[in-house]
Amino acid sequence: MKFFGLLCVLAFGISETFAGGSVVAWGWNEHGQTDVPESVTNVVAVEAGGNHSMALLADGNVIAWGRNSDGQCDVPASVTNPVAIAAGDWFSLALLPDGSVVGWGSHYGGVAPYVTNATAIWAGSRYALAMLADGSVIAWGSNEHGRCDVPASVKNPVAISTGGSHSLALLADGTVVGWGYNYYGQSDLPESVTNVVAVSVGKSAQYSLALISDGTVVAWGRDINDQLDVPDSVTNAVSIEGGGSFSTATLADGIVIGWGKNTVGQSDVPLSVNKPVAISSWSHSLALIENDSDYDGISDEDEISIYGTDPHNPDSDGDGLTDGVEVNIYNTNPALPDTDADGFSDSYEINTGYDPTLAVSSPELLLEIQTAIELKFHAAEGISYRLEATENPGNSWETVESNIMGSGDLIKRLYSAEDQPNRFFRAKRN
Repeated sequence: MKFFGLLCVLAFGISETFAGGSVVAWGWNEHGQTDVPESVTNVVAVEAGGNHSMALLADGNVIAWGRNSDGQCDVPASVTNPVAIAAGDWFSLALLPDGSVVGWGSHYGGVAPYVTNATAIWAGSRYALAMLADGSVIAWGSNEHGRCDVPASVKNPVAISTGGSHSLALLADGTVVGWGYNYYGQSDLPESVTNVVAVSVGKSAQYSLALISDGTVVAWGRDINDQLDVPDSVTNAVSIEGGGSFSTATLADGIVIGWGKNTVGQSDVPLSVNKPVAISSWSHSLALIENDSDYDGISDEDEISIYGTDPHNPDSDGDGLTDGVEVNIYNTNPALPDTDADGFSDSYEINTGYDPTLAVSSPELLLEIQTAIELKFHAAEGISYRLEATENPGNSWETVESNIMGSGDLIKRLYSAEDQPNRFFRAKRN
């Protein structure tokens, strides 16, 4: 799980500064793992498993949904007010306040050893990890490929990422330690990679990711679905997450970029995912975002305090564009239907190929005269216009009036039917 900006939900526990948010899910959904239940509200942590999903609510309840073939969604009654959750391929884990770990689902990782002093937990494919109060890390489950053979050097890790059959640990001195399956070199940090601030392992795929202090992302290991081809647009990244042959990176401006395998839309990050608090991926992804009641991609708090929009109306200004699309894509004002005040709505200008943020970029006016009509058009200050007329818009146009200098206000012209019967008019910039 990776985080944007101020860490609100930690692998080492839950911060009291985050009151809870909502969940957006996408990707593989054969077992309903991206169908977020209505009861999943005020969420403080999310975990994507192999074919199931988990959410920890602010009230201490844990909800799981998706495939339940091994009971991985049957949260035990003993799981109350956990400080962390983790989802493996066929099992689930919860870390309780007393340091004990509760597991359910497949016996490979779900049955936790008797642990009373754990401070963090992670779940992979058929194995699990826990960090103890003394900083050591223990593992249990299937030890195929040595995935449970935690190196002695892994002590007080800053972060750990688990995957299909290998793990990475980031230590306080910036060292990255890997163990487990390494046929494609996925457990060995490339020698040229330094200044690592975060790591992530591809789930059920043999590759790894590292976030560098300059905001760049490096990928290595097996590359069968272009998951190692980090897009050029991934700059100033603040978090990373590896999934099943696909990856995501959250940039400093809150935009999330996906790449790699995309057979079921797993790399198509929804527009509503902006400035996520956390992202967790496997064959699907879960994004924890601040409460967004109208699912327009802007948190309720930002709608009220920054944009002055209605947090319960996805299109506050009624211009046909959701508030999130206006802010995150077109840079228009979500509280004004006509950002540049040129007389044309933002959506109309976008659909006709004009810039909705510049008054000098306005669509041509096309008006039909039946008897008599007053022509009106917004004329940008310092721009010269002309009025043209024709009996058939498909034929040539003749100039009716030229050198109309704009002053930034509305220009008005009145023509009688006798002078210009059944004609079409348009305003053009000279």
